[in-house]
Amino acid sequence: MDATKFGTVPQGLAELLKRAESLLGGAESRLDGSEAASVEALLRAAIEREMDVVQLRRMSLLLSEFDRFHVSAASRPEPTVLIEDSAYEARLTLVPARAGAKTVTPAELRERLKERGIVHGIRQADLEAACRCIAGCETVHRLPVAAGESSQDGEDGSVSFAVKAFDKRLLLDPQQPFFGDLSSLIEDVKVGALVARISPATAGRPGRDIRGNVLPATPGLPVSLGIGEGLQLSADGREIHALVRGSLLVGEESLDLVPFHVVDGQLGVGQDVAFDGNVLVTGHVTGPVRIHARDIYVAGNAEAAQLSATGDVWVGGRIEGKAAVEAEGRVFARAVSDAAVRAIGDVWIAESIVEGRVTSSGKVMTRPSEGVIEGGEISAFRGVVAHTVGSSYGLSTKVKVGVEDLRAPLLGELDKRIRENEESLAKIDDLKGRLAGGGRSARELGPDQQIVYISVLRKEIESLESLRNLRRRRKRLDGGKEEGAPPSLSVMGALHPPVSVEIGEASEVIRERMEASLLTLGADRRLAIRKIDGARNTMARKKSP
Repeated sequence: MDATKFGTVPQGLAELLKRAESLLGGAESRLDGSEAASVEALLRAAIEREMDVVQLRRMSLLLSEFDRFHVSAASRPEPTVLIEDSAYEARLTLVPARAGAKTVTPAELRERLKERGIVHGIRQADLEAACRCIAGCETVHRLPVAAGESSQDGEDGSVSFAVKAFDKRLLLDPQQPFFGDLSSLIEDVKVGALVARISPATAGRPGRDIRGNVLPATPGLPVSLGIGEGLQLSADGREIHALVRGSLLVGEESLDLVPFHVVDGQLGVGQDVAFDGNVLVTGHVTGPVRIHARDIYVAGNAEAAQLSATGDVWVGGRIEGKAAVEAEGRVFARAVSDAAVRAIGDVWIAESIVEGRVTSSGKVMTRPSEGVIEGGEISAFRGVVAHTVGSSYGLSTKVKVGVEDLRAPLLGELDKRIRENEESLAKIDDLKGRLAGGGRSARELGPDQQIVYISVLRKEIESLESLRNLRRRRKRLDGGKEEGAPPSLSVMGALHPPVSVEIGEASEVIRERMEASLLTLGADRRLAIRKIDGARNTMARKKSP
């Protein structure tokens, strides 16, 4: 028991309270019904339950000592009032005066609390019970008489789906490989259907301490997913409905309704797919065969295939056998072998890149604990991460970092096509105005003019759809820009020579084995190499001749 609790309690009584706490495991008073349980009442209740003779004798003796104290010369002519408080609670200790002497009233106790600045959450019933208790010449010990209210943080906003949702986020965690039937996550949703409900974040409830100070609550976080294409949010912001036909796609930043083309099983020679939406192949893709789509998902391997996506490419197995993958987004696969990958976004290859040609405007990464880059050529504008780089059999490996950015040429091409579509739409508006000159409606046009007017409307719809897709791609490229640490090659395990390394304008052929090293462009525009564990300082290496 903390002796400081009894700083103003008479010394003899303080010792008795310590013994009571030791025997009872706690001797704090509490409200029992409408009465306060004094220390003496707690001892009497314990005596009635106690079966151990030794303990029973100790409790009985201690109860007698309490009685003797209150009638002894050590007792005071006035009650002792002790208040302990924190921000959220005030506790009261009352020691009765000598029998027949002055007592204390609830109003006096409230005034004592007010003097200490305690004005909120005062329990009047506890004060009255405490006063009755000491009037009976018994001790009130640390009885709670005021309590604040803690703030209650708000709840985060959430989304509950009314249809099956293809949660892309499940596929994008490199540390948790996805296992399951991807096609089971796809549902064809009709126009107007309810696809999801939103529970908005709540503000929470503020609290108040015993001195009346407001304790602010932390509001819940809003729903992090935005409402993307093909969806409409209801006026009250609580329901999401389909504007077009498609399948619900959960991305990292938004919900979208996108058409899915599902190939159940294998895709082989002569089965090319070109689709303005997402393509899912539940088996292997074995070429020569081409797939062009927004996102491409292949559950198995991609061999001798050409995959081209304006979004991401995800391959559950290997990219191999002269396959070629191009993506404006990211590429995920288990392994790459004798294949080419080009991506504007990051390329994550879980296990190995063997004799591959991989280029990224972001990063090329393998699992730091086991990923291997062996042979071939790797170029990543933002950096490369692997466990092992190079071959113990002497296979030549080339790594370029911070050299080639694929983003700029594509941005230029998209900007050009966006301008062309905008100009085309301006011409269409002008033609529509001339066809419907004089304020005439389309119904008032002649048959030939109506045919022309309808063809113009169709062209307008095509141009608007094309412009929407181009702007979506342009926005994604803008969002893919990344700032941060300078580009580097991180080798978490071993680097087996020979490895040709080019970082910015510096290049060198590494001819000595290295362990756990970080290679960057040094201040002298030469390669700088340091141990990742910090065992060595950064050192500049001489440029190869």
